[in-house]
Amino acid sequence: MRRKRICANHRSRPARPRLTAGALGAPHGMFARAMLCALIVAMPVGCARKTIHIRDLPASQNTISREELEAKLLTNNAFITSIYAYVEGDIVTMQREAGGTEPKTRTGAENAEWSGTLTNGRFMASRSSKSPWMTRFVAEFPMLQATFSLLANGRNFWIRPPRPTAQLFKGTHDNTFARPEGWPTLRPQDLGVLLLCDDLFATEESERNVTYMETWPTFYVLHILRPQRKPEVIYSRIWVHRETLQIAYHQLFDADGSVVAEARLGGYKPMSVAGPKRWGRAPDETSTAEKSAYVEIPTEARIFWPKDKVALDIRLKHIRLNQGIEASVFDPPDESKAVVVEIPAYAAPPAPTGSP
Repeated sequence: MRRKRICANHRSRPARPRLTAGALGAPHGMFARAMLCALIVAMPVGCARKTIHIRDLPASQNTISREELEAKLLTNNAFITSIYAYVEGDIVTMQREAGGTEPKTRTGAENAEWSGTLTNGRFMASRSSKSPWMTRFVAEFPMLQATFSLLANGRNFWIRPPRPTAQLFKGTHDNTFARPEGWPTLRPQDLGVLLLCDDLFATEESERNVTYMETWPTFYVLHILRPQRKPEVIYSRIWVHRETLQIAYHQLFDADGSVVAEARLGGYKPMSVAGPKRWGRAPDETSTAEKSAYVEIPTEARIFWPKDKVALDIRLKHIRLNQGIEASVFDPPDESKAVVVEIPAYAAPPAPTGSP
């Protein structure tokens, strides 16, 4: 058995002294402990959290209440009593059946597919203290050498499609009923609601809508319900950017709960307005005092009527607010030289089946 050789020098090598409090003495040991603690505290720790103050967060991380958001939207529009703007834009229609070659037809007239640029357009809207918006949109459609116009005067409306014919649609808008199938569902009244948030205002206390809000990472979503209908159904939905508090997307629902019109809004322009504050949410919010305020107006909008498959892309130019619009602008059109097609206000109830 081989013996392990041990070096003599190794035997005589003294053991290394251990660094202990006893070896250094009490004062030196306390100093070593203090230095060790200081080094540990000074070392960077990967899991340490940085203190973040709420003012340092992006605006989209801040929250406001539903009442505050409604007040902001109402205040922005409460000072607007009239708007006049020149319009550039396009109209796009998709009236062909999927997979088909023939245009889709509706009761009363053929709706061929037409798309193109609108020129010399104007958008006008006006309202008094307790009435809904009166709106008029008119533009030329050079491709067919025709005029496209939308007119809403109270609950009555007129639509002149961009065709080289004398056809004129007319009817009465009643948002408590579903818009009838087989007829154009486009309503000029939609412009005042989508662009100017008319669904947040009420002309009578009994007509006030009920709202509730969802908070999403990027948007506040306001759901507006119709309390007059039982069971309650949704009337509109407004998507508001949390960072800018500007409306990005606005949807209108039919009385049966289906989407009937929607708008994507952008290009907001701040403008100064002066004049009396118009009708608010409740009768006690009426104010006739002269005031001034800064409001934000969307200058770009894509308005889409999904049931008609009609889209209107508009860009507002040279906007004038609260400068007055003559009442004659909203007079009904001359029907004597037109082929008038009357749209029913709502779908007729189904006929009873079987013998009585």
